[in-house]
Amino acid sequence: MLIYLVIFVILGFVLAKFIKKPKVALLIALIISIAIGVFYAPMWGIVCLGEMAFGYFAFIFTRD
Repeated sequence: MLIYLVIFVILGFVLAKFIKKPKVALLIALIISIAIGVFYAPMWGIVCLGEMAFGYFAFIFTRD
């Protein structure tokens, strides 16, 4: 399960790096989380969203 943490944090970094509009990045993260929630379990969709948000905000706060 630790590998999923790494994957989704890196995905959050990638979203922050390549997508400049925060609303679009949030929409993509929500779509991915909903897909994970549908295919695995709703809890994992929420966890996935949290991990991507962590990666996204870690990149945004350390960009300067």
